[in-house]
Amino acid sequence: MDWEMKKYPMYYGGIKQTYPNVAPGKPIFSRAVKVGNLIFLASMAGRTLDSTWDSMDISDKLEEQVVVSLDKLRGAAEDLGSSMNNFVRTNLSIRNVEDLPRFWKTSLEYYQKYAPLLVEEPPVSNIIQPISMAHAVFKEEIGAIAVESTDKPGWEMKKYPMYYGSVKQTYPNIAPGMPMLSRSAVVGNLIFVSDMDGRTLETGEVSSDNIEGQTVVALDKLRFALEEAGSSMNNVIKTVIRLNFLEDLPRLRKVELEYYQKHAPLLVEEPPISTISQPVALVKSDCLVSIEAVAVQSRDKPGWKMKRYPMYCGGVKQPYAKSVVVGNLIFSSRVDPQSPESGKVPPNFEDQMFICLDKIRSALEEAGGSMNYMVRLSMFPKDMKVYSRMRKTELEYYQTHAPLLVEEPPIGGPLQLRSLTKPEYLIELGEVVGVIAK
Repeated sequence: MDWEMKKYPMYYGGIKQTYPNVAPGKPIFSRAVKVGNLIFLASMAGRTLDSTWDSMDISDKLEEQVVVSLDKLRGAAEDLGSSMNNFVRTNLSIRNVEDLPRFWKTSLEYYQKYAPLLVEEPPVSNIIQPISMAHAVFKEEIGAIAVESTDKPGWEMKKYPMYYGSVKQTYPNIAPGMPMLSRSAVVGNLIFVSDMDGRTLETGEVSSDNIEGQTVVALDKLRFALEEAGSSMNNVIKTVIRLNFLEDLPRLRKVELEYYQKHAPLLVEEPPISTISQPVALVKSDCLVSIEAVAVQSRDKPGWKMKRYPMYCGGVKQPYAKSVVVGNLIFSSRVDPQSPESGKVPPNFEDQMFICLDKIRSALEEAGGSMNYMVRLSMFPKDMKVYSRMRKTELEYYQTHAPLLVEEPPIGGPLQLRSLTKPEYLIELGEVVGVIAK
């Protein structure tokens, strides 16, 4: 298997978005990272490439921001020898979920013009509504994963359509403005699955008003998607669980464990990495939970062998893993700022962020990698007012512990959610992807 990694720089206003081209406290990130046949594309907002951080050229209309974001993603894919038609997954952050019909209509029109294959076979889709993104003028941000080639040996890509009430969720089966998405997409041995919530596949409506019932429905849909793609629930390596109410987490974990015991017993002993988040709202107002997942088709496919590393807190094994390796890719759980030595959370923001970065570096190294080869890092500050301090701390950490990231930073960026998992936390970091360099 070819696992070679290459990063591609991001330019705004003709300025490479790395230090010292941009001052400490300003965003540093790559435009894209190619690993083998996979292309990880940075989240793109609606500001034009001619603008700078201090002189923002951006429309105040959602539709125009979406077109600029898609233009930048398409351009990045084409510059890497790929195409927008090869998009596997998109990650959407949108300021107001009530704007989603306008987003979907604009996306459909864009695909019809520039990526007609996505009209029939849209990407897997994951959506989150944050309180704030990196800049107050952003109404949306779109990130993506693509493939360089859809039929590269060992990396073949196949999508499985999403149906609600026997209606395929693509145009013209659904009207413009309705969500277009695939249920899952397979690349090589990896399976990316769209957000699964409490709506049943038979009706597209929520049938339960409690977290237990909706969690079972979401897990049933996830299990069905994996079995359809030739895998099983036992092969889940990552979940992102979005809750309307964080206080529902203990009840969700109880249902999750019972579900694994019945349908995926291997996950009881070897759970996936897992991230918990509380967005402003879920896509459907009557939904209490949605679950996004990544899995493998086979645990021991040649070139794609999987290994899990358990998470311990205070000597107690947790119901989620620290990291999972698939081939030469490393996926890591979100980390918090609680000191692993003292169990305390320092009151200072910079100290909390250093603890989080230390945990990520430790997880990557334990899995046989290095922070120098980190592909993606997402940041979740409690308040976006710390943005400059967050970026400055990130740079200082790289300079000391991962100097290659100063010149070739990861993709990713910040989102402010409704709350973090504990009130004393000022920052959490996660959605980490790394590569074991050979």
